[in-house]
Amino acid sequence: MSRPLGPLLGGAAALMGAVAYGINIPTARMAGQAGVSGAGQAMIRGLVFIAILALILALLRRSFRIDGGEGPRIALMGVLSGATGACYLSAITFVPVAIGVSIFYTFPLILILVGPFTGSGRITPARIAAFAIAFLGILICVGPSLSGLDWRGVALALAASLACAGLFEVTARVKQDQVRMLFWVMVFAQVFIIPAAVVAGPPSGAALAAASVPIMVSAIGFYLGFAGQVVAGRALAPATVGLLFLLEPVVAILSAQWLLGETLTPVQAGGIALVIAGLSLDVWTQAQAKATSPA
Repeated sequence: MSRPLGPLLGGAAALMGAVAYGINIPTARMAGQAGVSGAGQAMIRGLVFIAILALILALLRRSFRIDGGEGPRIALMGVLSGATGACYLSAITFVPVAIGVSIFYTFPLILILVGPFTGSGRITPARIAAFAIAFLGILICVGPSLSGLDWRGVALALAASLACAGLFEVTARVKQDQVRMLFWVMVFAQVFIIPAAVVAGPPSGAALAAASVPIMVSAIGFYLGFAGQVVAGRALAPATVGLLFLLEPVVAILSAQWLLGETLTPVQAGGIALVIAGLSLDVWTQAQAKATSPA
């Protein structure tokens, strides 16, 4: 069993994860433009991640056996992780990316709403206000268009949001060694990812060669992002982690401006400011609550 993680480390891990995930988005899009499907990319980086984690466990001479009877929870984490990726990747084939992102990032609100029932947090006016400010900033940043909506895309994006919220809730309850847990989560995630990649179709050799660098950068972003998500999920309340991860779309927009030449409008800059304001409000109110609570 690993020792409990502190809130400072958890917050830093969440922010690192959000930044890494944000960088992962435009590089994954670059690979997609080269002819490699999103599901195919997820399968490639997932299988490579499994091999890396297995090597680390072997070098550290750690057992692959799951301790404390937590196998079912870790399996559920893997299924939810795979469902999040598979549903989200499928959603943006039916609706514009901006719509899919906007729907998917309702998961922090889901975490806030279910917190009182799962014992992971309380609904407070300050927390609702923080989410509202940050989510409004995301809507402004992505500038969703209402044209071309397909109910399948909306349903899949909502499914991805629900799966992601469930993943954060389950992660907070697992106390397993981090490397071993990541290994088995990735293994179980392939239950969803591999079938999705098969349906999407294998990429050509030329496409893989052209997309090799973006896939590598995207994979590194995914590895760091997922590791940060797991570490943060074990140190902080799920709703807090969800709010901190609202930084991810902001990073994606800024990195897309640099990597893909997309322009950042003054309105988008204002949206980014709102996201930062919402995150700052939540962090400040949580710090105030801890400072005034009895020891």
